[in-house]
Amino acid sequence: MKKETKLVFWISRLVPPILAFSIFIGTWESYVYFKDISVILLPSPHRVVGEFFSNFWQLSKFAKNTFFEASVGLVVATLLSVILAGATYSSRKISGMLENYSALAKALPTVAIYPICTVFFGIGTQAIVAIVTIGIFPIMFLYVLRGFAGVSEHDALMESLSAGRMHRFVDLVLPRSVSYLMAGLRASAPTAIIITIVAEYFGGEVTTLGAFIRRESSNLHTLRMWGAILAACILGLSVFAGVSLMDRYFSKWRPAND
Repeated sequence: MKKETKLVFWISRLVPPILAFSIFIGTWESYVYFKDISVILLPSPHRVVGEFFSNFWQLSKFAKNTFFEASVGLVVATLLSVILAGATYSSRKISGMLENYSALAKALPTVAIYPICTVFFGIGTQAIVAIVTIGIFPIMFLYVLRGFAGVSEHDALMESLSAGRMHRFVDLVLPRSVSYLMAGLRASAPTAIIITIVAEYFGGEVTTLGAFIRRESSNLHTLRMWGAILAACILGLSVFAGVSLMDRYFSKWRPAND
C-alpha cells in the first residue's frame, strides 16, 4: 500500500510539469514549422537540441567555467551569511536591522553594480564572483538568520547547564538551522547561475556561457546562441537537482522536529 501511495505521489508530481513542457515545445515547434520562421529569428526546438549536441564539448567547457564562478560566489556569500548571522542572531535589535537591510538589498539589480565591481576587481572572474556574492548574500543571510534565531526546548536545557555561547552555537544552533540553510541554498543556487550568466553577458571571460551568448547574438548566429541558452538551462536545473539531493542526504539525520 505504501508503494502504491508513493507511486501515485510521484506521478502527481511529475506528470503535470512534463505535460506542460511537452505542450510548450509542441506549440513552439508547430509555430516555427507552419509559419516558416527563419532560423535567424527563431529556430525550432529540434534544431536547438541538434546544435547543443553538435557543439557539446565547447558548451560543456564554457558551462564548467560559469559553474565555477557561480559556485565560488555562492560559497563566499554563504560563509559571510553564517559568520554575520552567527555574530548578530542573539541581538534582536541588530539582527532586525540587518534583516530589513537584506530584504531591501534583494531588490537591488546586481548587474547595475557591475561597473563598480570592475573598478575594484577588473573585468573577469573576480568581478563576476563579487557580483554573485553581493546578489546571493541577502538571500542566504535571511534564511540563515531565521534558522539561528529559532528556539526549542533544548535552549532551556543548555541554559540550565550554563553552556557557553560557542558551545550552544555549535551543538544546538547550527544543527537545528540545517533545514533553513538548505532551503536558502535551493533558492540561491539557481539564482547564482542566472546572475553569473547575466554578468558574463555584460563583460565576462570569453570562455563562459554568458560571453558566448553575447558574442553569438551580436554575430546573428541565433542557432548557436540558443544552443548555449539550452546549456545554461541544463546547468541551472542540474545545480538545483544537486542541492536537492544534498538536502535529502542531510534530512536523513536531521531531527524529526526540525
